[in-house]
Amino acid sequence: MKRSFNQKRFFMFRVQIPMVLICCGIFLSAGCATKRIDPLSIPMLDADRIETSYPPTEDELVLRPYILLPLIVFKDQTVTKERLADIRHFIDTSLEKNGNFSIISPEETEALLAKEENRHFQPNNIADAIQLGASVNATFVSQMQITIIESKTVKNIDEFKANINLTVFTTDSGQVVIKQDVLYDSQDPERSHKKLRKLVQTYFPIRGYILETRGGHQVARISIGRGVGIALGRKIQVRDRVVKDEIVNGVSRRTVSFLANAYATTEVIKVMENDSWVLVKKEDQHNIKKGQVVFTLPE
Repeated sequence: MKRSFNQKRFFMFRVQIPMVLICCGIFLSAGCATKRIDPLSIPMLDADRIETSYPPTEDELVLRPYILLPLIVFKDQTVTKERLADIRHFIDTSLEKNGNFSIISPEETEALLAKEENRHFQPNNIADAIQLGASVNATFVSQMQITIIESKTVKNIDEFKANINLTVFTTDSGQVVIKQDVLYDSQDPERSHKKLRKLVQTYFPIRGYILETRGGHQVARISIGRGVGIALGRKIQVRDRVVKDEIVNGVSRRTVSFLANAYATTEVIKVMENDSWVLVKKEDQHNIKKGQVVFTLPE
């Protein structure tokens, strides 16, 4: 009888330990969680009225997507029409969601290349590609070389892995922004999308501006939001820019450059469709001003 009683006590002890640990974990996580902040409840102070030397113009506050002309310069014989459509959807979707791109459709691209005045253009020639892109007001042109590296049929479904050699360059200067091999695995599209998302977010950060601050720069409202993929917790870098107006051959010209060093790295705490609020660390608040430029960091 005594042995049975001890066994019961031992069993109860074993049950209680995990329960205590779980409760402690919940308590600690609740205590460490970031408190929800309502930015509008924070008053605007005199310091929040200070503006940067070069605030954005009304036109600069309009966030326009980058127009991209995509060109297929090579595809091996195993790239079927269905596989090509799958690959293009993979690339185009990521650029649109993560880099604020508007992609010229395959049909429009084919029609452009079929025009009499464009038939002599070679898509694999960078100079020709730039001229084609400029003719449709594209900001960027991409060249893709597609190779199927593995394929098999799984439950009557065509599954494959493709390597996409992706090059993206500007139409104004021909500067190469991306030149990377991208892997697409139709059986693991989530992993493929995650890797491409990081690549796009790294080379094509979304740019916006600080519209207002509150609490002596404790929080700031920025001009980019849910519409361009901003989500809670996204890291946003605050930088400054230099604007120079000069007269060249009797024509006024404005040049804009961005300082390399960041004043602060903030975190999104509230998201709307076209704007967001970010939280500024205490040690960075003295560097923040209305009108400064912000750039997204990769997720």
